[in-house]
Amino acid sequence: MVPCSWCFCCCLSCLPSRVDNAARTELSSIALFANSIGTYDLVPWKNIDREDTFSSFDEQIPVVLQKTFTYPEGIRGLTVSRTLHGASEKAFVLYTSSGRVAFLRRDLVDPRRPDVSVGAKPDPSIPLKPYHEHLAQVPTDVISYHLVVEEGSLQSVLMSFPTYMESTSEVFLAGLDLFYARFAPSSPYDMLPEQFQRQIIVLASIGIFIATVVAYQMVVKKSIRTIWK
Repeated sequence: MVPCSWCFCCCLSCLPSRVDNAARTELSSIALFANSIGTYDLVPWKNIDREDTFSSFDEQIPVVLQKTFTYPEGIRGLTVSRTLHGASEKAFVLYTSSGRVAFLRRDLVDPRRPDVSVGAKPDPSIPLKPYHEHLAQVPTDVISYHLVVEEGSLQSVLMSFPTYMESTSEVFLAGLDLFYARFAPSSPYDMLPEQFQRQIIVLASIGIFIATVVAYQMVVKKSIRTIWK
């Protein structure tokens, strides 16, 4: 199925929880999919017949998938990560009630996650974890680390900007405090890691250059001796 729209919203639910009868933050993820595409339709020599215009009077009802999740903290601000070309995996940037800035990967709130409790079987072609309504806040996904960003009396502004690296996105939060950071929604696949041994590359390049110069001089001298013979 081809996704045509995605809706993501959060709210504070006052309904009692089955665990502690307390209010909780709920995240609702809704995806709208267009008609299915056959297995052999995505080939270079076959065109997909798709109309350029869409009318609400046509009987083209999309397939709607919806899942609801709970988050362990309240959410003050919400935005979507932006990259240069939009090829990297999207992530939701959250400003929590505890004053931390964290991101939530899109695959964790994907409504296509199979609910094995009702007998749904995972699709091998879609690498998604089984559905579980409770989302955990992974410490490595907290962008602000141990810092607490105060909101202040005015409503804070949370924004995301692209960088020249496709894998990296920038986050800016303006409130009583100003917070700025860079993070990789999926992984920094187009950047060298900090543990990369750059000194070895430099030494290897210098060694190759010296070896090339020495070999060239040897070849020139051998050619001159061969000519004089």
